[in-house]
Amino acid sequence: MLILTILDQFYVESLLVSYFIILILGFELSVFFIFQKMMRKDRSPAWILAFSLTMLSFSVVYLFRAILDLGYGGNVTIADLISQLDMIVVSVASIGTGLLLFGFFRGNGRRSSTMGLVFMILGMISTVVNVIGTLMGWSIQIGLLFAGIPLLVLFMFPMYLLVQLAKHDDSGRKNLFYFILIGVFLNVLGMLFNFRLVEVSISAVLGTEVYSSVKLAVLVIIVIGLTMEALGFFYLPPVDDFFWKNHLVALYVLDKTSRFSLFKKVFDIKAIEALPFGRKDEQEGGASETVFISGIGGITDMLSETMETSGEKVEFIDQGVVKLLLAYEGDLIFILLAKQNVPILSWKLKSFKDTFMLFYGDMVKRFAKNPEKFLPVDKIASRIFVDVTQIKKEAKKA
Repeated sequence: MLILTILDQFYVESLLVSYFIILILGFELSVFFIFQKMMRKDRSPAWILAFSLTMLSFSVVYLFRAILDLGYGGNVTIADLISQLDMIVVSVASIGTGLLLFGFFRGNGRRSSTMGLVFMILGMISTVVNVIGTLMGWSIQIGLLFAGIPLLVLFMFPMYLLVQLAKHDDSGRKNLFYFILIGVFLNVLGMLFNFRLVEVSISAVLGTEVYSSVKLAVLVIIVIGLTMEALGFFYLPPVDDFFWKNHLVALYVLDKTSRFSLFKKVFDIKAIEALPFGRKDEQEGGASETVFISGIGGITDMLSETMETSGEKVEFIDQGVVKLLLAYEGDLIFILLAKQNVPILSWKLKSFKDTFMLFYGDMVKRFAKNPEKFLPVDKIASRIFVDVTQIKKEAKKA
């Protein structure tokens, strides 16, 4: 009898500790992405909040589960009520996920964006059905039937986003994304084993005492999954840093003495056309790309002179619509035009500068007035600023 009492006490305390860790990690991850969006504002994409929605709904569900297991373990009525509330939480969260999914796919065609609207509608239907079912005392199987797809969307969309972030990564962090994906999978697996219907079925097969051990093992798996997610996400840079390619506008190599452009590569022709020198009417009025680039040389000279006492040179100019990142080597200025100043772009520009000087540094003085000699530099720029797989695809099409 004493042994059973000790085991029961150990079980209750283990539940308490497990749920405490789960709730702390769950709510912490929920706030993490909201905080990141608030800090970085427009630079951070709206769909990043999908991670917060998933983690928030997950945490609320396990808060209810903790209340049930620690306070009303044997009460079937309370257990059914909490199961209904779980499905309402999941359904409401799926409405927001559908909205974020619609925003994510909006630029990919009507079919993709329609998918987001369909999931929003399904989430609304599931919410209404589960609210009515809770008030009318319907069977939880009915609510689960409607909440199945919203639950799937709630977890699958963040997993899809993680895969997309891994594809956009070129800094050797792909394994870290898969590490996080395993953590999300463990959470989903744990949540499935904690559903009321699954719990009842397993208890009927294995017995209540055996299932208690299984339940603790499941909670430990969830804690491991959340820990993997927390370690992974806190280690990663902000999400928008992985989409730095979307911010590229143009790249220039400028000879400071002659104010002549040795090399130019345009990444976003629409962004260039939106600039003053990109519009035909402005070109007719005297504004041109040459004047613009020459003006940059003059601005950098003037700013560098004012900073001469500190031994520094200007490395960033905010032109409003575009941001100018600059690097220097002798009489050359390497200029990268971008829509946003993402930290990785400075590193990319420096890498391009070093590679350019390695292969073409001794040619600058001899061929400064013959920019066609620097056309092969395009391959260097493509390798550093453009995805290698994209280059291969374009080569095959050609």
